[in-house]
Amino acid sequence: EQKAILTTLVKAEPHPLSDVGVVGNDTQDKIFILSYSEVERYLPEPTMRLSQLIQTDRSRLGDAIPDTPTAAWCLRAPQLAALYKGTSYRYVHTCGISKDGELVRDISGQGLGQRLACWVDLDAVKGLMQPVPEENLDRYADYTVGTSITLGSYRQGNAPADGAEPIEWIIVKRDGIRAMVLSKYVLNAMKYSRFDTATWESSEIRRWLNDEFLKTAFTQEEEAVIAQRYVDLGKGKRNTQDKVFLMCRQDVEAVWPELEGRAAQATPYALSKEMPYTNEKGECRWWLCFPNNRKKGDSVRYDGKFSSDPVKTYTLGVRPAMWINLDEWVELK
Repeated sequence: EQKAILTTLVKAEPHPLSDVGVVGNDTQDKIFILSYSEVERYLPEPTMRLSQLIQTDRSRLGDAIPDTPTAAWCLRAPQLAALYKGTSYRYVHTCGISKDGELVRDISGQGLGQRLACWVDLDAVKGLMQPVPEENLDRYADYTVGTSITLGSYRQGNAPADGAEPIEWIIVKRDGIRAMVLSKYVLNAMKYSRFDTATWESSEIRRWLNDEFLKTAFTQEEEAVIAQRYVDLGKGKRNTQDKVFLMCRQDVEAVWPELEGRAAQATPYALSKEMPYTNEKGECRWWLCFPNNRKKGDSVRYDGKFSSDPVKTYTLGVRPAMWINLDEWVELK
């Protein structure tokens, strides 16, 4: 494989904020990072620059990378280059691409990922390609975003005698053999916290999801399918590792850029909790995860718009979300 990667002349280029010319020397490398000018040339549109961090690395890196749908990444530039500005020097750490795909000349202080680049010999690569085993061709072909699956069971009818019923989940995101799933229906209704203010880390709803709900809804074999999710609560906050969580605003906006599709029906059991905002279809507001300490928390209304509701006094819907391992789910199925 290394023989297929070509050694490339990597040009030293001036920092986009510099007025002193090139700092550093040209190098000969197999693997490198794109420069500001190369991104302008090869990736002219912001949508072409968007990048995601795979879930396993997001969990491993912890505080280093914010938990957003897309990740910022750095570009090739002289590190700590002294840039002469009149009579003073200005130090610029690096330039890069924002999580929105915009070229940023000074992106210092942000959690940055690294996207590697190389030139390859296509003839050599072609000779390395191995046929995919026939049994793996369509292993996950049916599990696209929007597909429904069932996993676990929970009470959904209003009468206690109804018992537990299979939980239906919708795949809202794919990352290799992992899938992020969201319950199709609002499964319960509760207050976010028993205190006037709350964070995700300290909330009653988080404890309920990762204790009572997890133990009630899944067998040990089913729970083994569920992956831990790193929840970034922002600077100065203690981040969490959870198996079951709530979507945040950024998750909702990434899955449903428009308002359509965000509304969710509540089960008869959830509706029995006397939520303040429901409509004739049985749709209701459902809580979202939020990082900072608040008296009012984020939620989604049945018209798809976001709302802000008191965490202690409002009983709103709970729509659990999880990351699952598709390999293990297929074996369990």
